[in-house]
Amino acid sequence: VAPIVHALGSKIQFVPHVMIHVGTITNCPNDNGDACHQSCTNNGRYCYPSFSTFSGANVVKENLRRLCIWKHYGQDTTTREGGEIWWDYVTYFNDHCSSTNESFASEKCIKEAYKHSHLSKAEEIEDCMKDSGGVDEDTPNALLDNELALQKDYGIYSTPYIWIEHNSFM
Repeated sequence: VAPIVHALGSKIQFVPHVMIHVGTITNCPNDNGDACHQSCTNNGRYCYPSFSTFSGANVVKENLRRLCIWKHYGQDTTTREGGEIWWDYVTYFNDHCSSTNESFASEKCIKEAYKHSHLSKAEEIEDCMKDSGGVDEDTPNALLDNELALQKDYGIYSTPYIWIEHNSFM
């Protein structure tokens, strides 16, 4: 996707969104079992199915990190400080931190992805994650709630999903 977005340049507006689901679908806010802890954050509020190599809770946390990187570095995609940093982070992370659940959640690998993408203010990203509501406490997270609302508003229930000029494609 990155080469296509770069090739189209200012002719398109790219805004990344993440796929998560609300924990009430799987009764996770009321269930303290291992499945919910592996799949969800915020005491079962935000979940990602744990059917892959990675725990769903780690996917939700990484999704939140990417939303914060976009929020701080991706708004102006016409500059290096814009979309390039987000793309470089995501590409490096996918290539180097996605082989195992341990590497996916590795702070060392995340820091290497920050460094590789020239993300100069990693503390801003960590603060953004905490300030939006974090992932550890039984509290709402504003950024993740926004993603859930957008999924509902646009009728998005699976990925990949592309929305172009008010038309959707799966």
